Amino acid sequence: MPVPWQQLLQGASARWQDNELTAFTEPVAEARQALASDIIAPLPSLAIVEVSGADATEFLHSQLSNDIRALPEHGSCLAAYCNPKGRMLALFRVVRRADSLLLLFPAGLVESTLKRLRLYVLRSKVTFTDLGDQWAAMGISGPNVAARLATLGLSLPEQVDEGTSHEDALVLRLPGATPRGLIVAPQQRIGRLWSALDGLERVGEQAWRLLKIRAGVPEVLPGAVEKFIPQAANLDLLNGISFSKGCYPGQEIVARLHYRGNVNRRMYRLTLESAALPAPGTDVRTVDGSLAGELVMAAPGPDGGTEALAVLQVRQAGERLLVDGHAATAEAPPYLPEPQAE
Repeated sequence: MPVPWQQLLQGASARWQDNELTAFTEPVAEARQALASDIIAPLPSLAIVEVSGADATEFLHSQLSNDIRALPEHGSCLAAYCNPKGRMLALFRVVRRADSLLLLFPAGLVESTLKRLRLYVLRSKVTFTDLGDQWAAMGISGPNVAARLATLGLSLPEQVDEGTSHEDALVLRLPGATPRGLIVAPQQRIGRLWSALDGLERVGEQAWRLLKIRAGVPEVLPGAVEKFIPQAANLDLLNGISFSKGCYPGQEIVARLHYRGNVNRRMYRLTLESAALPAPGTDVRTVDGSLAGELVMAAPGPDGGTEALAVLQVRQAGERLLVDGHAATAEAPPYLPEPQAE
């Protein structure tokens, strides 16, 4: 009889912090593996919420920043859930299944996010189901992962945001310098795939987060709720906002900024000398003490320091920066021009 997924992880000599499997070995070593090898990362801190019912698509379309109606079967997209002031309460990867949609986002936000969404269901035929005890997700990355998946009958799509399905497993293509994807499936299937892919280097969620940082793809973690508007987190550059759809909470603010054509806060990648991981929402300051921005997320880097994403004032991104008193240097994510010092 197969070992249950959670039991399989608990017996893997992994390091845990709350509900996150941070690492299997040394975080710095895993960071190096993630950047240079074919890796696989279990993601127990990623919530999987099913949205079903006759009105599921229309309801999410009316609440989120992206065009959910246009999402093809097995495809995925980033979509922000904002408050009326346009600040993000949550950031989902939305996945279309044959008869429902999935919301993928940090498990620490499930209770508060679903409570708020349910307030607006009213008479709509929509049901939210937390699949955390039934489904699971794993991240894969590396030059040879597509070939490895093919030996198991799975296909990693060529294009970012596309997805494929084989029986009950979804494979989603994600942004990255090397092929990167997400496998989402019932836990029993995930457990079998985990065992079958034992030739890949096994890394924890911190190393997986480093790959997201390198790709410039944010998460809204509990410490950063209601801090950033979607454009400040570069969602307009990551196909996470539709400017042609109808209203949703915060849409007026998001649209006004877009049509004004001047985004003065953008998300940059930071390299910190310190190995101490700063929390989401931590201030980023210039050396003279001026507030330059706030941290989005951080992970151990391959050289013993820390890499992070932070939303910064564009005019200050090229200056000498400090995070918790430690020196930090800003670089552009792959889709932005490099910051310039004034």
